[in-house]
Amino acid sequence: MSKTEWGKKCMSVHKHIAGQQEAWIFANPVDTVTLGLHDYHTIITRPMDIGTVKKNMESGVITSPDMFIDDMKLVFQNAMKYNPE
Repeated sequence: MSKTEWGKKCMSVHKHIAGQQEAWIFANPVDTVTLGLHDYHTIITRPMDIGTVKKNMESGVITSPDMFIDDMKLVFQNAMKYNPE
């Protein structure tokens, strides 16, 4: 599958997830200063958000479908790790 093909498919998945009503919370990097999350970067060593995933797709940082999947999963894994309850 060419990059154009998998890229379109990945961006379609991204658009679907980003379009969900609850997705706004994952749209941008966590603002640790405003939110007072002084321990965030101690707990979360590789922050990720869906806006960054999109930028990384568009700029060529993400070079395979597996990288896309890993980064999209990381968005939610980080949320669950930092907010275990």
